[in-house]
Amino acid sequence: VGLQLMAPNGRVRPYANGAVGFSYFSTRSSIEGTGSSQPFASTENYSDGGFMPTWGGGLYIPLGHTDDGTPFALDIGVQSHTNRDIQYLTKNSIKVTDSSKPPVITPVRSAADFVAFTLGVTFGIR
Repeated sequence: VGLQLMAPNGRVRPYANGAVGFSYFSTRSSIEGTGSSQPFASTENYSDGGFMPTWGGGLYIPLGHTDDGTPFALDIGVQSHTNRDIQYLTKNSIKVTDSSKPPVITPVRSAADFVAFTLGVTFGIR
């Protein structure tokens, strides 16, 4: 759920946005047969989720209209996703110490923030 504010007109229209949502992290393991790429056994090893605020901005650049009058534009943006205090697994988080016992799972707890860059063409409604 969020909000975006953009300059209403001009050759280049800057915008800013913000939202709140939920993020979900999951680690799954699976086994495939030698003759198929489809797994025949899988399990979810670990999962966690949490509140995720996002914010960003960009430039919306109107380019013109198609032959039928549909507007199109270039959209260049960046958005920061903040996943504070999430637990997740890395490749070293699952250790098999004894094949007769379940593996030892040691999750990592940290922020899992990331930045997404976008470059796209948008089409409007006539």
